[in-house]
Amino acid sequence: MEVRFGAKVKNKRQDAVLELLSVTLLPGERVALVVKTNKVRGLLEFLAFTQWRMLSLGRNPLDVVHEIDNVDVVSAFFQNQAFSGNSVHISTRDGALDLGALLEVSDKGEVRSLLDAALACSDPQPLAAARAQALGGGGYTAPYGTPEPPEAPHVSDRVPPPLTTPTALELAELGALHAGGILTDEEFAMAKAAVISRIAG
Repeated sequence: MEVRFGAKVKNKRQDAVLELLSVTLLPGERVALVVKTNKVRGLLEFLAFTQWRMLSLGRNPLDVVHEIDNVDVVSAFFQNQAFSGNSVHISTRDGALDLGALLEVSDKGEVRSLLDAALACSDPQPLAAARAQALGGGGYTAPYGTPEPPEAPHVSDRVPPPLTTPTALELAELGALHAGGILTDEEFAMAKAAVISRIAG
């Protein structure tokens, strides 16, 4: 997987980020940029941009904290904060998020372009199709430990209900005796008819 890292992402952390992204990305999803951020209270460490969404990554442990679909972004801006550079703020249909301050000023221009691309995104279909493909293929690990839905059994895999009623057990026993050659066709037919007539009567 080719990923471009911002200037402040240390080499020793790049492998951990790549490992996390390898189990988080959807089929066909590509990372445009990973930048170092700092948000002490939220413990955010990185911000990853793909063609479909933004992922904020926490630091201890390294995990996905926010998953923001580009189609849900309604505004994005930088806010200058004392001692912390340019803080990235996103507003979505569900509310506002502070994604931390960029630690490298030189990343700001590219991050601004990626935020503008997110704001321009209006087609939810590619992301929805990738999510459907990931769930169908079983290769997607949803963030926050969300379990995958169980796969529905195929008709041929379904087990018939157990024979628990006395009538069903008696018919099964008669069938086994017939299949084993103990009952003739005529004896089996008569015994079966007798059992069925008791049900109807």
